[in-house]
Order: sequence, then C-alpha cells, then structure tokens
Amino acid sequence: MKKNIDYLTEGTGWANWQIYVDSKIAMSDEIPDRTKSIVEDVFEALGDTVTPKTLDLGISSLPAQTPIPAAKKQAERLPDSPLTVDSKGKITFESYLDRLAEIPVDDGRIVQNSKIHTETAKVQIFLRSGMQTIDISGSAYYELEQPTVEDSPNYAPLAFTIIHFGPKYGPEDKLEGDSLYRISISTRSDIWFDDTQIAQINRAQLHELLHRIDSVLPVVKRKFSVGEMSGYINADAEAVYDYDGPPADELIKEYRIDWVESELVETAAQYEEGDETIFEVTSDAESVQTAELRLRIEAYVDQQQTKGNAPQADRLRIIRTDGTPLEARFSNGDIEWTDDDAEQR
Repeated sequence: MKKNIDYLTEGTGWANWQIYVDSKIAMSDEIPDRTKSIVEDVFEALGDTVTPKTLDLGISSLPAQTPIPAAKKQAERLPDSPLTVDSKGKITFESYLDRLAEIPVDDGRIVQNSKIHTETAKVQIFLRSGMQTIDISGSAYYELEQPTVEDSPNYAPLAFTIIHFGPKYGPEDKLEGDSLYRISISTRSDIWFDDTQIAQINRAQLHELLHRIDSVLPVVKRKFSVGEMSGYINADAEAVYDYDGPPADELIKEYRIDWVESELVETAAQYEEGDETIFEVTSDAESVQTAELRLRIEAYVDQQQTKGNAPQADRLRIIRTDGTPLEARFSNGDIEWTDDDAEQR
C-alpha cells in the first residue's frame, strides 16, 4: 500500500485556494437572493467532486433598505448561529434553501447568511483501486499522516467555505457592488502536490473544479497559499490552479489502458470452448473494484479497436484470484457484460 496511490492522508499542513467575487449589489435587501445565487453556483461547480454532508451557517440579521456598508455595521447575530444543516446522504441546494426559510427575523430586518462552511463532505478521489468516494467516517482509503490508536481524520480531503465580506476586503476599483464573497477550497492532504500518475489525475480534477467556480462568477482577485506541507517544500497551490496538462478524464483513460497493458496483457490466452472463441485474461489485483476493472478493460478494448486490433473472439473472460466472475460477450468489438450480478467490490 503506497500513499497517494492506494490511499491519501490528512497531515498537519494545509493548502487553500481562495476566490474573491464581486457581489454586484449595494443594498441590504439584495443580500439574501445574491447569497443564494452564489451558493447555487458553487454547488453546481462542486458537482459530484465534493458533496457536503453537513453545513454550518453563520446567520445574522441586518436592517432592511440600508446601504450594505452601513447595514453590516448594524448586523445582529442570531442566538442559534451557527446553524447546522445535516444529512446522512448529502446536502443539496434545495435542503439549504429549506433551512434558510425556517429562520425568523424581526420586522424591518432581513436574514444575512454571512458564512457557509463544511469540513464533513464526501469527496471523489481517484486511486489505484478506482474512483473512491471518501469522507472522514472510517474510510480505508483515508488516514492520518501520523495515526495513533483509533484516531481517524477530522477533515474531508477537500472542504469549502463561502463568506460574505464588506467592501474593505476587496479591490474597490474592480467592484460594481459594495461587498464581495470569498469562496475557499481547502485541504490538509498533499496528494495534489505529489508526482505520481494518480496524484496528477487528482490535481487535474481539483484544477477543473476551481475553474468551474471561477468561470461562473465575477472574480476580482484570487489568493492561493500553502503552509507546513511536510515533505513538499515547494508545494505550490498556484500551480494546481494553473495546471495545463491533459484533463482528468483523459488521464484516467490513459491510466486504465496503461494498467491493462502492464497487468493483464501478458496473461492473455485465446482458446475454443464448444462453438465459441474465448479471450481470457487473469487478474490478481484484488483491490481493484469490479466496476473499475470493467472500465479498464473497456478502455483498452476501445483503444485496440481504434487501432484495428480488437480481440477476434465471442466472449471475454476475466479470471480473478478473489473468485469474482467477470464475463462479457463481444459484439462487433464492443463489450456486453453478462455478469451484472457479480459482487460489486
């Protein structure tokens, strides 16, 4: 088992990618709708890569019909703030809106959700075993850098925060509104800075996430920083944002093809069984998930087909040392899996 290949760790260091966004609003009454719009855009940009399980909401009230700088000076924090939005599955934008709708305020005031934060999220990480959805609840693929007995990570591999600031935190000459929002993506894992093929895939995924956020919002400045990332003296958060290599999906496809060529091709055999031709390979990679193994085989066969080298057989058979049956039919070079009831590892 190798770090940043088979699993990732939470260390004592940190990295942070902060994107500052013009609110484009000037009056307190505009804040609730603008905040909802920002949160919706961020949720959409996070996609399936980061799915919050809880949200902590910093809530205050502001006087209505008041310019934002003056209104923020009169903010009154609600007694129950921060409020928590909790879910055993995932927090959606709709569940966030439902929680906000439950918050009462006095007449003449409006609700300001000035902070949205989570450190408990499900994060998609690509590892040697395949794409894993990882959080802090006992994942075999995520551990402390220096674990002690029964200790487990405290923070998701990626966390996010949205804060609504007053104008003094931004470059005023670039602001159309009188306030701005800061979207932060943070981590305590060093996988984004490693030089392994697996780390590059995850670096590309994080780069794409940051640029999805960046592309849908009126960004006025960015700030990227790294601190105490042990073993990575030259860890560069800006380099992750500026990554200019192939996109993650291309890297994953390349990885899958390379893996098949290195792990399976030498085991290939072709023989007759009754009136069918069987193309058989042997896999001793027990840690690779069944669904991921299928994807790797499909990527390889697709590549061979484009080269005119698709296996000339009726059936594909994968012999796994863990006993899981994997079998498919070939139809004009395409794969049709016939073992849908196989155990999903």
